[in-house]
Amino acid sequence: MLAVKQTRKCLDLDPNYPLCLWIQGLAYEQQGHFEDAIGAETKALKIDPNCTFALACLARAYALSGRRADAQQILNDMLDPSKHSHVSKYMLATVHAALGDKSHALAELEQAYAERSFFLGFLKSDPEVDPLRSEPRFQAILRSMNFPQ
Repeated sequence: MLAVKQTRKCLDLDPNYPLCLWIQGLAYEQQGHFEDAIGAETKALKIDPNCTFALACLARAYALSGRRADAQQILNDMLDPSKHSHVSKYMLATVHAALGDKSHALAELEQAYAERSFFLGFLKSDPEVDPLRSEPRFQAILRSMNFPQ
């Protein structure tokens, strides 16, 4: 996949660039290479332990690889306000979706909509929310945003 190839080039220049590691983890996740995704996100978090995006991606990779307890622990940590100043409701929704908890995922997306989350701009094409696409509540959010059906 081109994304992994490009992130490898980036990491050749700076192996400690957390944004690049986060993106590499996303690419691995989409390829179904969950152990590689876990490795990339874990490394990103060692460099920047406060990167909630990498944390959400790590939780998703755990969930999708069958390590539900690990994913749930990260989700619990993300929900603890004493551990993070802000966690995107959209990111929480993607973790819930990976865990198969559609109800909580949709509730988080509705909250993200109420908060005008930047990430909602990706809602129409983001594969992380694919499990939710057929849900009426998901379709209602798309309609509210005037996305073409």
